[in-house]
Amino acid sequence: MIAIAYYRGWLDDYKDSSLIQKLISKLSGYDVIIAPIADNRMFDIIAEFVGNEITDEQCRHALTATNLGFQYVLKTNNALNNINFLKEMFVCQKEKAHCLDNRASLTNNGSQKVKIARIQYKNKGRYIEELLK
Repeated sequence: MIAIAYYRGWLDDYKDSSLIQKLISKLSGYDVIIAPIADNRMFDIIAEFVGNEITDEQCRHALTATNLGFQYVLKTNNALNNINFLKEMFVCQKEKAHCLDNRASLTNNGSQKVKIARIQYKNKGRYIEELLK
């Protein structure tokens, strides 16, 4: 969550923080990073964390509750040159509609879990400024 916020430019005030410097150094050594899908739900939750509205514990548990899938970030030419596509799939309109309905249901369920996580972990953990200053 800190890496996503940093690379989105939301933590410029903390760029010299030892935690951020350590994280950047660690991530710079990889060709590929596998991370949760960065969607609007994730951004909303992380924005609350960066805005000191929720703690790291609330943020972490809220993000877990959203059931995000994974994305693969290819950072280097080495990663791009070595990618292998295993298969290509097409879906018909009926399958697409089913997937969208299923996703909407999961999103609604996740939203309820996020609310519970915010309450359950209230006053637990640290705010962003406590972590990075």
